[in-house]
Amino acid sequence: MTQLPEPNFIERDPDVVTKEWIAAYEEKSGKVLQPAQIERLMIDVGAYRETVLRMKIQETAKQNLLSYAPLEILEHIGEPLGVSKLLANCSLTTLKFSVDDALDFDFKIDARCEVETKDGLFIFQTTEAVTLKAGETSVTAEAICETPGSASNNYTLGSINNLITPLSYISTVENITVTSGGADDEDAASLRERIRQAPEKFSNAGSRGAYRYHTLSAHQSITDVAINSPSPGVVNIYPLTKDGNPTEEILKIVQTYLSDDKIRPLTDKVQVISPERIEFSIKATIWLYMDADSQSVINTIDAKMREYKVSLSEKLGKDVIKTQIISILNSIYGVYKVIPETPEDIDIKEYQWADLVDYDITIGGYADE
Repeated sequence: MTQLPEPNFIERDPDVVTKEWIAAYEEKSGKVLQPAQIERLMIDVGAYRETVLRMKIQETAKQNLLSYAPLEILEHIGEPLGVSKLLANCSLTTLKFSVDDALDFDFKIDARCEVETKDGLFIFQTTEAVTLKAGETSVTAEAICETPGSASNNYTLGSINNLITPLSYISTVENITVTSGGADDEDAASLRERIRQAPEKFSNAGSRGAYRYHTLSAHQSITDVAINSPSPGVVNIYPLTKDGNPTEEILKIVQTYLSDDKIRPLTDKVQVISPERIEFSIKATIWLYMDADSQSVINTIDAKMREYKVSLSEKLGKDVIKTQIISILNSIYGVYKVIPETPEDIDIKEYQWADLVDYDITIGGYADE
């Protein structure tokens, strides 16, 4: 979001509008309008309706600006820059097909073989034909969900096991990787950021901004990215997703996207790498005011810690600062003082992200002011 003040396209102060109506009436009629006159009541109604209209004009004008535009307007703003909303993606997994006893001949499993989740909500189909070789008891195949969206993510191992396509000899099928990569249509915040970064893509020299824009465009689950070059001609890309570190499927998607000849400069070797996860815990003792509700404070602490965890995991390179943790806890209604034990300040590098894995915040007692 821009740090510029909100633009003022049109006057919206009701008092100013009303005075303008009164001045116009008195100029045209040649009379001084008194507060008790019937005309004043009509003027108040008209001025009110004009004020409402002016407010709508203000909001409509703001929607033409990148920082304030809603999703449907952002799509039009992005069009001249070649930026369009990323549509929902399907989740991916790897399926293993097995037989009870090894066959003495090769057995082919065609692409588009369908397997259903055990809860019956989603169907995955293989993306390639694979062959179970003679003498072997299993073969793996990549598969994609038939329904786009994030709802089909995070199916655990063995959760996709209902074979729909009839296959002779195959006794069992199951997913051997957790499903991932599914994403809903891109939201306004993500699209807005990509439009803001879009001018960087016109560089054909592999600039940091260009790689950032293209990485964010590879998949809508990516929230941040770090880029560095450890040696000439080598570019390391570290994408961070809404769930933290990207899965192998997401890394492959980004690698393929950035390897396109229209994106990657010929001399660049692009390496897509998971950011480094830095785990830490919080331990502190708090004192409460005498009239504080301890259960309410505990509930608020839980909510504040969840918010803090999310705020750290959304950005790469965001440091863990002890005084910020103290400030968060001190802001809770009923907390008198905070005595932190861990952590000390943690310097997070640009290719790292901080993950709050645990917190232990105990009530030490109550204090008078």
